Amino acid sequence: MSKKRIICLCTTYFQLITAVQMRRTLFSEDEFTVVMTSDSNGGRAVSDRLRETGIFDEVYYVERTRVAMADFRSAGQKAERFLNYFVKGSYVSYLKKPYDLFLTYNLYWYSFMMFNALQQDNPAVKVAKYEEGILSYFVDDRRFEYKYFKRIAKIKKFLRQPVIFDRLRTFYCFYPEFYEGNLSTAKIPPMEHDDAWLRDTLCTLFDVDPDKLVYDRKFLYFASMLDSEVVAGESGEFDILKEIVDVVGADNIMVKLHPRENDPERYRDLGVAIDANSDIPFEVIRLVKDFSDKTFLTCLSSSTINLATILPKRSKTYLTYGLLPEKVREMDVIVNFIDIYKRTTGKIKEVTGTEDFIVLESRAQMKEELGKFI
Repeated sequence: MSKKRIICLCTTYFQLITAVQMRRTLFSEDEFTVVMTSDSNGGRAVSDRLRETGIFDEVYYVERTRVAMADFRSAGQKAERFLNYFVKGSYVSYLKKPYDLFLTYNLYWYSFMMFNALQQDNPAVKVAKYEEGILSYFVDDRRFEYKYFKRIAKIKKFLRQPVIFDRLRTFYCFYPEFYEGNLSTAKIPPMEHDDAWLRDTLCTLFDVDPDKLVYDRKFLYFASMLDSEVVAGESGEFDILKEIVDVVGADNIMVKLHPRENDPERYRDLGVAIDANSDIPFEVIRLVKDFSDKTFLTCLSSSTINLATILPKRSKTYLTYGLLPEKVREMDVIVNFIDIYKRTTGKIKEVTGTEDFIVLESRAQMKEELGKFI
């Protein structure tokens, strides 16, 4: 059987971890290229180390993907971006050869541009999604997020150019039995907690020294991007964290910042410790360090959920989304997130047989539950 040429877009570190596992299991005999983007802090250094490992045949690092539509001010910038949906332009100029399969999790403007270029090089190129943690099992795989992209799709149809959704058929994931979407599934052999090669490789990629990982607080709080990217201007998870600090004390909490956090000083002003390893995917740290004696807290960070089903020892985890203001909880996007979390934690309970996730629904419950650890 001839080798397939595969190209995989990775916009987050968990996606990269999944790509490594797919490479060494499902696609070990194929030609496999990875495209890393600048969406996570420290991405260039990680891509350099990834290239040195030789795991993938080629590694590309792309800087411009973190630019939002609102940042394109000039008519020239907007026109350049627009044309990349229809012709092979500067955003994807590194693509020099045809590929048989395009793997992506994110279905957004950059993956649309990549697909446009790839199908010009190979009109028969196929597209597949792959998982980004267990939350991705409950996401609509064929939705268009914005009217802008719906207009792009209409123009492409008029020009008789395929849209990425026309070729999307398969979802690669660790637990096909959890998947609730409409795509066919392909199982990725699961990562094992005692897989020495995987642990050592990920430690190399993310420059992790297990002996220097210090987590000396009772509580570890995982910040998400809820406040800045979802409910900007509304009371959100940070206000809940301040209440938690009042209950358990700043000296008892360490905060793991989100890799895209742009205001870390607000956490330091609370007096809590900041995890020095915040730019490292917690999934990597969790594979090399036992946290079963710690208590996790988060509003909507998936880091507490990913890998939960493969760990021999898990941490009690409190989810604080039940404490969000009613106005925020009723936002469509938050309703969707909460529904996904409920289904996800239910699936994890089915697999593990333990009640590791508790939703805090009131301030009184928060004080009672967290007070047990003080």
